[in-house]
Order: sequence, then structure tokens, then C-alpha cells
Amino acid sequence: MKKSLIACLCLVFVLAACAKKAEKKTASGAPAEPVKKKNAVVMAGEYICPDFNLTIAAGWAATLETDGKVDVLPTDEEGPGLHFLFENAAGGTADEAINAVIAAEKGSPMKTAVLNGIEFKTTSFSKQGTKQTVYIAYRDGRKITITAAGKGGKIERDLAAMLSTVQFR
Repeated sequence: MKKSLIACLCLVFVLAACAKKAEKKTASGAPAEPVKKKNAVVMAGEYICPDFNLTIAAGWAATLETDGKVDVLPTDEEGPGLHFLFENAAGGTADEAINAVIAAEKGSPMKTAVLNGIEFKTTSFSKQGTKQTVYIAYRDGRKITITAAGKGGKIERDLAAMLSTVQFR
């Protein structure tokens, strides 16, 4: 009986020691800041408009322009971002539209990408030193054009994360 009681107590102490988290401390003895994931994208809020909604990454803001275009740009600078344009389209196809972009911008060969169930035709190119990818689809009599422009790790991660949250109406 004593042996089983001692074994149980030992087991309790071992489990308690294993369950306690090791707290990292700085040289001064203060608790260290938690380590953030290197490639994590912090999402800040929802942008909702009549044509779509998406989740905006921290440090970015969406603006509805007078021509009906929606720009999603970094709040601390102008430049790269996501640009959404919805146009009424009497005819045409995504293949024709993306091939026109490829010819005008010397874009990469056409690829297909699916965003939330909608098939887009895409091409990528550089314009004035900025990497751009254009997505074009036709849906319900409207041409949807999305341009993702920007280069560099954080910008590309933020753009991809935001683009993956788009919900079309």
C-alpha cells in the first residue's frame, strides 16, 4: 500500500512538472515577449460593399473610388494593393479579356484560378518595377477584374490572405 501511495505521489509530481510551461525570461529576469509567427498575417476587419466583401489585413484600408472601383491599399503609403473593378459586360469572355492584357503588358501565359467558386483567368507581369497579377471573370453579365499589385514578402502575404477571403455577391 505504501509503495502504491508513493508511486501515485511521484506520478502526480512528474505530471505537474511536465504540465508547467517553461517561462522564457530576458537577461534582466523579466518575462520575454511571446514569439510571433514569422509569416502570420494579422487580419483587422471586414469591408462590405454591394459587389463583394473581404477581410482587410492590419495596416490596410479599403476605399470606394468615384468610378466604382475599390482600392485596398496600405495605410502608411501609396502604391501596391488590391484593385477591384466591376463593369457591366454585354459580351466577351474571360479568355478574350485576359489575352488582351497578356498582349498589352507582355504577361505570362494564361492560367486559371478559382476564388470562392468563381473561375478567373489570370496573368502576371511587371509594370514600372511592380509585380502585378490580373484576375478576370465574367459573372451575371458583369466583368470582374482584380489586380493584385506589389512585391516583397509581407505585401505578397497580405495580398494573398485578403484575396482568399473575398466573398462575391
